Amino acid sequence: MDIDHLFILCSPGAPEADVLDAFGLKECAPRDHQGQGTANRRFFFGNIYLELLYVVDEMQLQADINLVTRLPQRFDPHNSLICPFGVCYSSLPNSNIALVDYRPKYLPDGYQLMLAADNPLTEPMWFFLFNKNGEAVNAADTYQTQQLLDAHGLNQLTSVIISMVEGCVRSTAAKAMEQQSCISLVTGLTPLMELIFDDGLQGRSQDFRPALPLVINW
Repeated sequence: MDIDHLFILCSPGAPEADVLDAFGLKECAPRDHQGQGTANRRFFFGNIYLELLYVVDEMQLQADINLVTRLPQRFDPHNSLICPFGVCYSSLPNSNIALVDYRPKYLPDGYQLMLAADNPLTEPMWFFLFNKNGEAVNAADTYQTQQLLDAHGLNQLTSVIISMVEGCVRSTAAKAMEQQSCISLVTGLTPLMELIFDDGLQGRSQDFRPALPLVINW
């Protein structure tokens, strides 16, 4: 399964994105999520984009339509066990995973989001973007607004390693996503997302901690 985008939860305004700007990644236009109470700052690559997601309206976030996402709980800064990451796929899963329908106001016409029903907060949020015919969505066709290659030569995301806090039990959805995509889940002391571009052929790496729980290898 192809990944449409990944998110990392951030503080209001996502000042954490400044370390990506300083590194030389090219930021594209931010986006407000009408009715969801969130907004983002985004960085596009050759086959995915990275979203830094933050809250702009707590009351909207707590609205009944949004409770199915469990984002209000996921944004809790006081629980170190919660995973601050999300993975959006560009098609529905191939296995029999229980899904929940989610139709936010900001979603473009003709598209729909489904969320994994079995999705503990200790693992990434798993969700699936597709059109009304159930066909795969090409993120570049939908969201591309700029040249995707950046000054550091990062192009195609080839694998993702996500560290979850030790002792967390993987859900059925998590096991399926490991089998069907380039995601690997490991245990660690704190949550961490590692993105590997172009199979890491250049042998280079950048660690954005402590500003962001993110490491990029290329």
